[in-house]
Amino acid sequence: MKRHVSGGYLYDASDADVADVIDSNLAKKRIRKEDLNPLQVLTTRREALSLYRDILRVTRAFVYPDNDGRLWRDVLRESARQEYEAARFEQDPEIINRLIVVGRDAVSQVTDKVRLN
Repeated sequence: MKRHVSGGYLYDASDADVADVIDSNLAKKRIRKEDLNPLQVLTTRREALSLYRDILRVTRAFVYPDNDGRLWRDVLRESARQEYEAARFEQDPEIINRLIVVGRDAVSQVTDKVRLN
């Protein structure tokens, strides 16, 4: 499809190509802490802390050692702590919510498997 652009130039591209060019040249909006709703920040913080406490509760069941002699409980808790520290300064609410959902799913899968055994 031919499109007229200012200056009389013709651009031959599909709508998808034009949308890709526009998206690639637009600056991504950075979300500042001041722009976030305080209740939303508290809610995600509360959910993240609740998930962390659930992880600590679920890992109590893993009292057997791994190949190196460390208790699986300690290995899993250390791994969870590292994940939390890696995402500590994340400010994008979508990413935070995705991390919480993935964490909840992992905890529920582990809980289901522990209950079956």
